[in-house]
Amino acid sequence: MEIDYEIGIANHKIISVLIKVYFMKSSMPHPFDLYQSLNFDLQNSKQFILGEHYNIDDSFVDIFVNYSKTQLRENGIREGYEEPLFETLFEDVNEKFYKIDEGNATNFCSYFTENHLVIIEQTIYAIGSHIESLIDYNEIESYLKPISFLYNDFSL
Repeated sequence: MEIDYEIGIANHKIISVLIKVYFMKSSMPHPFDLYQSLNFDLQNSKQFILGEHYNIDDSFVDIFVNYSKTQLRENGIREGYEEPLFETLFEDVNEKFYKIDEGNATNFCSYFTENHLVIIEQTIYAIGSHIESLIDYNEIESYLKPISFLYNDFSL
């Protein structure tokens, strides 16, 4: 087993960390990767969730889906596999966003970097084990809640 982490952003307001766990069992045909994030509000000394800062509705989810599809296409999905794969990956995606805010998301998490909201969804190993959708803050600025501390300083 190997454990690694990546600090997406650390400043006077937040620290956002992606934790990565890699392991392999002899009974498994390929390695298994697990991703989890920790987003911490330093001003209020508490962990925060995506829905505290963004209005997550169908159009917000559509932005995520479009970014994810673009990344999958760029990674070379074989012709004929695209639509069945998209149907599988993006079914119940609204439910996944709900669970991410409840802290119950399995294989689905988000963290912040200087320029992007990053949403990670684990996928089948054949396409790389996970999708990292880097969504530019400018693309989702209109979804930012006015009460969010991120609102006053959009650059985080």
